[in-house]
Amino acid sequence: MNWLADQWAHEFVRRAFFGAGLAGLLCGFIGAWVVLRRLALTTDALSHAMFPGLAVAAACCGLSPLGLAVGGLLAGLLTAGGAQFISRSSRLKQDAALGLLYTLAYTAGLIVLAASGLRAHLDHWLFGHLFALADRDLWQLWMVTLAILPLFTALERALALTVCGEEVARSMGIRTGALLALLLAGIVLAALASFHACGVVPAVALLIAPAATMRLLTDRLAVTIWGGALLGAGGALGGTLLALVLNQVSGGACIALVLGSCFLAVYVFAPRHGVLARHRREDHYCEESFRRWHRPLLAAHATPRREPVLTRDRP
Repeated sequence: MNWLADQWAHEFVRRAFFGAGLAGLLCGFIGAWVVLRRLALTTDALSHAMFPGLAVAAACCGLSPLGLAVGGLLAGLLTAGGAQFISRSSRLKQDAALGLLYTLAYTAGLIVLAASGLRAHLDHWLFGHLFALADRDLWQLWMVTLAILPLFTALERALALTVCGEEVARSMGIRTGALLALLLAGIVLAALASFHACGVVPAVALLIAPAATMRLLTDRLAVTIWGGALLGAGGALGGTLLALVLNQVSGGACIALVLGSCFLAVYVFAPRHGVLARHRREDHYCEESFRRWHRPLLAAHATPRREPVLTRDRP
């Protein structure tokens, strides 16, 4: 405890914990919609597709937070829009087009970063610099969190209808295209705001791991959303503490490790959907249901029937 109190006395440690908690809360909240909409691979692609925008913005405007935010947002949205345009104008599906575009964009970002002569380590771009957060990074995280959480909470019903049944939502007059575009923009903004704290790669873990863990624990949408937010914040704080203890591993990598370990533990030990719970069941659900509903019928057939007693008719 004395060691932790000594570490907490440093301002950069307090900034790291505050930034990690905000990033985990934001990404864990919006990650529920990522998992329910099955956008995990799309999120991974978009987070990597932001890299060329960040590199071009850094080459043109330096490490300005506004320039980096605009460059990363434009790169992510252009990649998503380009994949949708290719899928609609050709025989390719959207996942194939997105996989092609994000690999090209990521390679272009590496080339721009090398050609511009920027003195920035690649690890900082991939895993962030959690213990070097500035005031502008924390303000960016705080503003994006205040913008996304109330907006998506107000649109929870419409988003749930769009994610679970797009055709039904469209028949009810809900503008599903605008909601899905808003969802993609929110994912890009959340990943971009968490970039300085976690980097490109662990931001994907923050967006997917908490919601995937809660998906194995509950079937309720509200619990998945807010439980994922709390789990993301707790995992981010635990990863920051682990990075302080190890002292040689980046904070983003430790956050991804903690959240991945939580998911694996729940995957094995979840009370209903865990591996051990499935193996403890004697029969399949259908066989168990058949036995439960037909038990009275089987008992009736098993009861011996009394034969009628034949008596001689009297004259």
